[in-house]
Amino acid sequence: NKSGVKIHTVYDPNADTPIYFEITDARVSDGRAISQLSVFQGTTYVFDRAYNGGAWLEKLVNEGCLFVGRMKKDMNYKVTKSLPPKGVGVVRDEKIEVCYKTRSYLKGRT
Repeated sequence: NKSGVKIHTVYDPNADTPIYFEITDARVSDGRAISQLSVFQGTTYVFDRAYNGGAWLEKLVNEGCLFVGRMKKDMNYKVTKSLPPKGVGVVRDEKIEVCYKTRSYLKGRT
């Protein structure tokens, strides 16, 4: 008996404006919504755990994008380098390799 919408937005801080958005019904899973979300080369994406799918992250890496997100508890990854945390609220800054199933193919930063 509830209704609502979700807005999935790509924001360009240099232009100080959203450059793309997708509106979905609130019941649509975020994982399904990202399959339609455009990827812009060199952009930084910030997202919640629902977006941590292997194909999505691989797409971002292949387009030269950076990403920041909360990881799912069961996400497999290997820390390849630890950096000193900078900024308020930053707990860790690590270069990682994300592992899905039996293959390891993504490199990024947490």
